[in-house]
Amino acid sequence: MGRKSFDRCGKDREPMTSAVFVKRARTWAEWLEDREAERASSRPMARDAVERRHRLPSGILYSLRYRPPKRIAADVYEALRAALIAACEREQERLEHQIAVARAAGMDVDHPALRAAEAAARPPED
Repeated sequence: MGRKSFDRCGKDREPMTSAVFVKRARTWAEWLEDREAERASSRPMARDAVERRHRLPSGILYSLRYRPPKRIAADVYEALRAALIAACEREQERLEHQIAVARAAGMDVDHPALRAAEAAARPPED
């Protein structure tokens, strides 16, 4: 599965409008749901698990994926943002642990799989 970029506003970027906030929230929600769906037995179960875990309003992930609103409440946007950050931090910790285990097991430091895991664990550069 390819990586999605989480676009940022800034110099030479689109102006911050309701549509931009909804688009970001939708991207984040889809990413969170997709990651959970890899572990869950069904997409609805994954959706419910993400909403419960991050205390998101019931049905918000479904709405963002299938019928995006024109605007998004600031508290929902911030909750999705916090959920994304927490999920990324957990993923980074998991990758760092796998790297440490591979090194402890004597994996060649030049092995392509180890290099790929290290690159994935590294925070993105601005």
